[in-house]
Amino acid sequence: LKIPKFRGTRRINTLEAFPLQYHADVKGVRADLFPYGQKFMPVMGSHHRYCRGKAFVMYGEQVEVAVDSRIMVDAAFFRKMNPGHSMPTIDLDLAFSHNIWEEMHVISDASSETSSAKSHLIDLARLTEEDFIVCCPTVPGFSFSDKMWAEFAVADIEDIVWSSLPFDSLAIANEQRDVVMALVESRNDSSVMFDDVIAGKGQGLNILLHSQPGVGKTLTAEAVAEFLQLPLYSV
Repeated sequence: LKIPKFRGTRRINTLEAFPLQYHADVKGVRADLFPYGQKFMPVMGSHHRYCRGKAFVMYGEQVEVAVDSRIMVDAAFFRKMNPGHSMPTIDLDLAFSHNIWEEMHVISDASSETSSAKSHLIDLARLTEEDFIVCCPTVPGFSFSDKMWAEFAVADIEDIVWSSLPFDSLAIANEQRDVVMALVESRNDSSVMFDDVIAGKGQGLNILLHSQPGVGKTLTAEAVAEFLQLPLYSV
């Protein structure tokens, strides 16, 4: 967080960042921040979620984009894929818009060593209001629809509502459906230990679906991902 140099004196609450106690609406800001902090804690680490709203991308400067997509929240992998990523800064012209995304951006270092991440190591019951109001208002991740790395507004992130409709709509023979599902479920079962002669080589699964256009190859892939509640990355 940077405050540009200036001559003379300025009122502290005209700076890009200043102590909350000097804000004109302390209670209002705290009331806005608290629920966002509550939403931030459960998405620390690696999580598959849905975002409909704001995201922020750095193209030399912070750019706000609209997102309506399933996303993968993963701060550690985000930084691995974007090593030169610079965190957004506060714009003075927006500092009093009463929009939490422009008023505050605390750098998050919620790196995860496992998919359960640090949120499972934190006793949420012991956190105070002060802990929640300083949580980052965005989380870094990847948008599957937009094929884009970005920081997503925590307020616009929701749980995914899964549907059985794609799987029920598959117009393929039951035998073929059962084979596909058996293959995928067996590879998705962590209790099944299988590997190639070379360690790590045999952990994947490739299925070739071949037929004329319009018979449901793409829908099959989408239905399987929906049925197993797993992310789908289309190439």
